[in-house]
Amino acid sequence: MKRLLPVALGALLFALPQTAEAGFGLTAQIASVENATASSGTIYTNRQHRYPTLDYKSGRFLLQVAALDLINSIGFEDNLLFGVNGFYQMRKAPMSETVTGVTQLGATFDYDQIGEDTNFTTIQFAGRMGAQVNKKMGFGIYIVPQIGVTLASDEFFISGPSDDSTSNLSLAVGGQVQVSVWMK
Repeated sequence: MKRLLPVALGALLFALPQTAEAGFGLTAQIASVENATASSGTIYTNRQHRYPTLDYKSGRFLLQVAALDLINSIGFEDNLLFGVNGFYQMRKAPMSETVTGVTQLGATFDYDQIGEDTNFTTIQFAGRMGAQVNKKMGFGIYIVPQIGVTLASDEFFISGPSDDSTSNLSLAVGGQVQVSVWMK
């Protein structure tokens, strides 16, 4: 099953709608923090993506897929790391002749499995604000605050397994600084 995910992701890219501005690119997280607090008060930190995401940009839509993390995780037994982010551009305003400011709203989904019984799923709403240069090749720097929920197995809690089954659902907050490059 895990080996079919990269093929399915590749097929999805061909099914996505194309516009005149459609393009592909990479986004690297140069700084990232994400913490979750459970109802029992224990705190754990989410493992962020190690490799740049592969991006698909079409008009106002941006889809980021953590395909390189997925491919890397397939090589390890009982490990799976998958993430996808989607953003919609709400506002675009010129800052200078070549630089444009953008505001995007979106959501993130991450699934991380380490071993048979240790995993967590994070769903967050995110804002993406930044400046970009968009000529033949695009470049942008963005700040991405996030808030959502995480469902984690007991092994991710620093204080050890919890007797409270509801403590596995927790509030997750975080943020990133992203650097993106893309080709039209």
